[in-house]
Amino acid sequence: MKSFIRNFPAPVEFCIVVSLWFDPLLIGGCFGLRETLHSLHSGFWELNNTGQIRSAILQLIALAVLIWIGNIRGWPLSKLGTAISWKGTGGGILLATVSYAVTYSVWTICAVFFHSKHPHVIETSMIPVIISITIINSVFEEVVEAGYFIYTFSRFGMWPAILASASLRTLYHVPWVGIDGLIGIFAVGLLFAFAYWRWRQLWPLVIAHSLRNLYFLLYAIHHAV
Repeated sequence: MKSFIRNFPAPVEFCIVVSLWFDPLLIGGCFGLRETLHSLHSGFWELNNTGQIRSAILQLIALAVLIWIGNIRGWPLSKLGTAISWKGTGGGILLATVSYAVTYSVWTICAVFFHSKHPHVIETSMIPVIISITIINSVFEEVVEAGYFIYTFSRFGMWPAILASASLRTLYHVPWVGIDGLIGIFAVGLLFAFAYWRWRQLWPLVIAHSLRNLYFLLYAIHHAV
């Protein structure tokens, strides 16, 4: 099996990784099909304990498979940059702060041109569940969207790698947000990808992503209807 995986052509590897990256989103949507259809009809997404835990489990399974494949194929997590440090933590907090400014600036500008309709999020999960899924989701997304994509596309140069990372990050969030949200995610994706290109460490991105997720989910709780 290891020999078979080791000899995959690069395009096959990329397709497998992208498939594993999307699977938690697709499988989770299928399991929650009734809730998804209700959300589309009502205009409200309800994030609850069951859905959040299911999503976390699926992402952990996909991440474990990705790490296994990466070890066989020659791009282990250590090669993607997994050093944990106070400097990286500070960089992550700074990155989160800048990304908030970017997000709200983009939303303010888009409000002039777009009136996109996207579901209002109702967060009913318990705080420990929110914190857990925030960490798991942040690690899962950054390993693939920043680490793997930039590692894969880096042979084409900095900007092709950064644009590929930001574009694929945006694609992952298509089901959840409107056009203004997607533009905001693309802008933040460019920022995250550039930071990873310069630092080559995932920890600052995980910190920034976790802080962003935590803020928006707690905001949803506070403004639940």
